[in-house]
Amino acid sequence: MQAVTVGTGEEQPWLMNFVVVGEEQCGKTKLIERYLRRSYNDEYKKTGIEQFTASIKVAAKPARLNIWDFGGHISLNDLQSLVRLALCARCDMS
Repeated sequence: MQAVTVGTGEEQPWLMNFVVVGEEQCGKTKLIERYLRRSYNDEYKKTGIEQFTASIKVAAKPARLNIWDFGGHISLNDLQSLVRLALCARCDMS
């Protein structure tokens, strides 16, 4: 993977997208929050769809991390439709 350089010589961060899916109440959101915020809260909050973002370094290069957290109650068909919609929206916004 190689970072993109714009006309100013400034390196643009890599864009990394992850989708987290799993059974309901298995700790997907808590795992993401623990990684990104370095904290833990044991209160339960039902998740629909949440997007988390972070700026990180990969091999000493800047990267933008997008994590899509899908609640366990979402069906596979719903998930496939939502991912297609997100990808299309992302392409149109570029």
